[in-house]
Amino acid sequence: AAYVLYPPMKTCVNPDCIAVQRAMPLQKDEPRHVVIFTQAFGVHCAWSAHLKCRLCNINYHHNYAMHGASRQYYSGVPKYIQVREHQFVERKLAMHWINLMQIPVSTTNCAHLYNEAQAQCENVTCEWQFNMTVTTEEVWDAFTVLALLDNHQLQNTSLCVPHGNSQSACYTAAM
Repeated sequence: AAYVLYPPMKTCVNPDCIAVQRAMPLQKDEPRHVVIFTQAFGVHCAWSAHLKCRLCNINYHHNYAMHGASRQYYSGVPKYIQVREHQFVERKLAMHWINLMQIPVSTTNCAHLYNEAQAQCENVTCEWQFNMTVTTEEVWDAFTVLALLDNHQLQNTSLCVPHGNSQSACYTAAM
């Protein structure tokens, strides 16, 4: 896998944690298999690693930090947006889908168009246990997460949602 996704920080950023003053490096959790859907290069098998603070137990992911039952997204909009536990969508591709939806093209048709176009590429060479086709739900979640992150960036705030619910249900209150 050519892609490896890490959190954007190497040390804890929780102001209440003593690890911040000590500049202690975060502890690496086991990397996990993920799939990245890209606009120009199709589907790719990748790795995603989480980092964990040994003192306050915040678990840092590529897009967000998890503490207890909440998921706090980092400021800005990342290049790869996590739409399911093991699936990421490139920001450019999510923007492309949003542009298609303005025509209007449904999320179902966005998924079908992407999967048909990528079927011609045959660039997937790994044997991950995940489906290598994008689903309607993943297109919809890419739209939702990108819109929410963009809105929070404009408001100079950060997105915080409950963790543990279904992916779409966790964004309902934020919308």
